Amino acid sequence: MVWAYAQALIALLVVLFIMIGVVFLLRRVFYGRRFGSPSVVTIEVLGAHMLQPKVMIYVLRVANKTIVVGLTEHGLQLLTEVDVSSETTIQGQGGEVEQKSGAPNFLEHLKKNLGIPHSS
Repeated sequence: MVWAYAQALIALLVVLFIMIGVVFLLRRVFYGRRFGSPSVVTIEVLGAHMLQPKVMIYVLRVANKTIVVGLTEHGLQLLTEVDVSSETTIQGQGGEVEQKSGAPNFLEHLKKNLGIPHSS
C-alpha cells in the first residue's frame, strides 16, 4: 500500500516537472532571444512636486517626449504631454521650471481670468 502511494507521488512529481519545463520552454520561445529582447527606454525625472501626502506630480522625459504624470495611491495617470519648445524650459533633476521671456506667468493668467487689469 505504501508502495502505491510512493508511485503516485513520483508520477505526480514527474508530471509537475514536465509542466514546469514546458512553461519554461514556451517563455523562452515567445519572450526569449528569438524575437529579440525589448528595447530599453530611458526615463528621466525632470521634476517632482508633492501636492498632498501620497499625491505627486512628475515631469518626465520618455523617449524624447516630455510628459506630466500624476501619481496617487490608486495608480499613475498621464496628465498631459508638454511641448517644451513653446513656452517653458525645463531643467533636469532640480525640478525647476524656468519661463522664457514673453510667456505669461501664473499671476498674469489669474489677473486676466479674474478681469483685473495687469500693470506693466
